[in-house]
Amino acid sequence: MFYAALCDMVLYLHKDERSFKQSAVAFGSPANAVRVHHALATRATDYVKKQHVFRLQTADWSQSLFQARFVVQQMFSSQALSHCH
Repeated sequence: MFYAALCDMVLYLHKDERSFKQSAVAFGSPANAVRVHHALATRATDYVKKQHVFRLQTADWSQSLFQARFVVQQMFSSQALSHCH
């Protein structure tokens, strides 16, 4: 499981809760950052292995799948990421 934090138009991914909590002070390196400017987040209806999965397609056409814990979290995450234009 990864923890994610959206700051401005960058999604920072963290391996554990400790590094996630430390990110409130200083966000991580560019190595764990996904730029979401002009990205599109949609529900991954074709992915059936797990529930509450959404797809993030970035401006450079790379795609990542993210799993939310709840369907409400999935909808909120995909809406928030899609509005980062």
